[in-house]
Amino acid sequence: MFTTLIGLPFVLSSGQIQVNRALARVTGAVSIVYGFYYMYDQAFNEGLFSSLLQ
Repeated sequence: MFTTLIGLPFVLSSGQIQVNRALARVTGAVSIVYGFYYMYDQAFNEGLFSSLLQ
């Protein structure tokens, strides 16, 4: 269900190339930002590198 909701804007904008490309760029940027946030959270807040900080 959630995957369908994520893909729905791409299906609806398939005839409009510029909108489709903009959605792809925004999705990619959000994914990269979230990836960096997740790496930071795991590395420092969850204690992955806690032995190095002491």
